[in-house]
Amino acid sequence: MARHPKRSAITGRVRRECVRQRTSNASWLHISAGEASNRQVIQFSWGLTVDAALIFTTYGATTLLLQQLIGDSTLSADLGFIATAFIGAATTYSQLANQYLQLDIDLHDVPDHE
Repeated sequence: MARHPKRSAITGRVRRECVRQRTSNASWLHISAGEASNRQVIQFSWGLTVDAALIFTTYGATTLLLQQLIGDSTLSADLGFIATAFIGAATTYSQLANQYLQLDIDLHDVPDHE
């Protein structure tokens, strides 16, 4: 009787190596060129949004510090409005960074059951 190649329990596909050269627990992880490019774009965008969130957080904190140093004046009220805008932008960028990170995890990470 001829030997049949082992099949993966998860995918049902034939393994790519001989049984003698491969353990039962080994698995293949292939990322195509398109997926690698997609991942690179996602991670680059994630990095930019994290940087923007940090910059706007720093601007907001600096503006609030200036508002405290100036005290009560119309300039202080304007600085409070500007600080609120900076903190709002930082929050938006941090939420966008979390969405990019979750997208990268969903598309490119190996699930636990594999």
